[in-house]
Amino acid sequence: MDPTIAQERQRSAIAQRALDEQRKAQQDPATMFHARYPGYEFDARGIPLRAPNGEELSPTARAKLEKAYNAQVKRHAAYNRWLARQ
Repeated sequence: MDPTIAQERQRSAIAQRALDEQRKAQQDPATMFHARYPGYEFDARGIPLRAPNGEELSPTARAKLEKAYNAQVKRHAAYNRWLARQ
């Protein structure tokens, strides 16, 4: 394969990952789970608490959601700082 084609593909992949990260960062952490968990009961931060059948989420599932929420808070805050500089 031509080295320039390989380099262009690599640049394109890097640009696509950056664009995907920016799209993720735009999502408000308080609403990030609502589309994936319709019918669930949410806490004040928007993290699912109970399934539609009333069953509480397991502690492991809750911990995973908390971790994803905290990561999204950081991404979203960085995105908002970036917007403020624009």
